[in-house]
Amino acid sequence: MTSTKSDQTVSVLSTWSSLPSLRQFWEQQCTHPNAEYRLFYETLRSRKEVIRPNVLVVASDGEPKAAVLCRIENAKCPIRLGYLNFGTITVRTIVVMHGGVLGDLDSTGAQGVVRHLMEALRRGEASRILVSATPENSSFVVAALRQSTDWSRGYMQQRSKHWWIDIPSSQGTFIAGMKSKHRNYLRRMQRSLEERFAGDVVCRKYKDPRDVVQALGDIETVACKTYQRGLGVGVRNNKEYADRFKAVAEAGNLRVWVLYGGGSALAFRVGTICGDTIHGAGTGFDPELSEYRVGTLLLIHAIDDLAAEGIHRYDLGIGDAAYKQQLGSGCWDEVSFSIFGCSTRAQVAKAAIIIPLQISRVLTGLLVRFNAVERVKRILRRRAQSTAAKAAPLS
Repeated sequence: MTSTKSDQTVSVLSTWSSLPSLRQFWEQQCTHPNAEYRLFYETLRSRKEVIRPNVLVVASDGEPKAAVLCRIENAKCPIRLGYLNFGTITVRTIVVMHGGVLGDLDSTGAQGVVRHLMEALRRGEASRILVSATPENSSFVVAALRQSTDWSRGYMQQRSKHWWIDIPSSQGTFIAGMKSKHRNYLRRMQRSLEERFAGDVVCRKYKDPRDVVQALGDIETVACKTYQRGLGVGVRNNKEYADRFKAVAEAGNLRVWVLYGGGSALAFRVGTICGDTIHGAGTGFDPELSEYRVGTLLLIHAIDDLAAEGIHRYDLGIGDAAYKQQLGSGCWDEVSFSIFGCSTRAQVAKAAIIIPLQISRVLTGLLVRFNAVERVKRILRRRAQSTAAKAAPLS
């Protein structure tokens, strides 16, 4: 246990058996499905790459005031240049969970937490700390950037926008509120899609635990064709996702929409409800049908469903895709970065991860100058889709 400059203390829960002591506070303060207690305790515990939890608890007068959810794992880090993947290296990493800052973490508590993490690096418990898509103005990020150096971060901070959609109170209002040109275009795409499949176009929603097998099976027929699969990310039809979907469905918070044409799945969206917000947990569409904007059509259908349920906000998740910029109601700034230790192992890992990112940043700057970013993205995504198409779907 370490002390902060006030009456706050920072302690670490580093065994699975110690986590239940924080469960009540954890479940009361959790505001993001990615940080739910059951997911952390059961799903992460089952992953062979996860070594142990590393949950930092800030207490005042003996009572938890805030917590930062971390885990230590042997992370497989992709060596990427944009969408091009050149393999992976394994790095012992302290992962700060996305959405994993619970409670009231003030600047004093954040400084104490970061000091604890930096000491773990110095002790050699890990080679790096990974912070992903965390609000840039949060107390934790401010403290982490102050206590680390540009050199330890490899001079790299990746900034992005995190978008959300305000869901209207009645069905049909969302598309009605679009500019007439965009609204008419999407309605024309809907008619064209129906013509292609002779009117046999339907959207189904799955939310019951009994629907999980059907939903994941249909998702897989689409996901295996996407560029996300080519990059090794996204929803998969495996035991981990099946268990996670079932647990969320049993809590009444799972929502899966699948768009079908001619009896075959064309697109899907997955979300988890937390309070009055649904958090996007995966999306994809058949790239051969991109001209019909099937992903956007399905999103509009999902928003109508959510309006009827009284959900107020759709959190579109990590990433700054063009459709989010077009349809989003607002956004906040997020930052991702790694802090590396001083050991030889840590510095080798830093070079392998950071150098491609630096090259990618320079190339992106050139593409922006020549207004070619979206064109090159489409080319690289098609390449990733081609890689995914060569692999068999998961059953």
